[in-house]
Amino acid sequence: MFLAVEHRSSSTLIGHVGLSPLDDDVEIGFSIAESFQRQGLATEAIDAASHWAFETFALARILAITSATNTASRRTLLRAGFIYEGDKTMRFQGMDEAVSVYARFRRSDTE
Repeated sequence: MFLAVEHRSSSTLIGHVGLSPLDDDVEIGFSIAESFQRQGLATEAIDAASHWAFETFALARILAITSATNTASRRTLLRAGFIYEGDKTMRFQGMDEAVSVYARFRRSDTE
């Protein structure tokens, strides 16, 4: 399932955030148009989608996987409340690649 990310002031479509099954977990993915990056918009979208998913689907955790070399996505995930769980090699975007795995856990008092 993918959700559009719309810029608040201009209503311009600037990207997407999505949830997908991954083995026994749920993975979140995101993409923001280059001209709108570095403004905190991806962090905001990931945070909002995570809150929604925790409430709607009663998930215990959400995973996020990014290329181990994608420093910008790694920082975005940390800002969005995800915790680094480690690196591994897996099939990622059609190739075997070193990836970094992050997880965000449901907080019983706020989510």
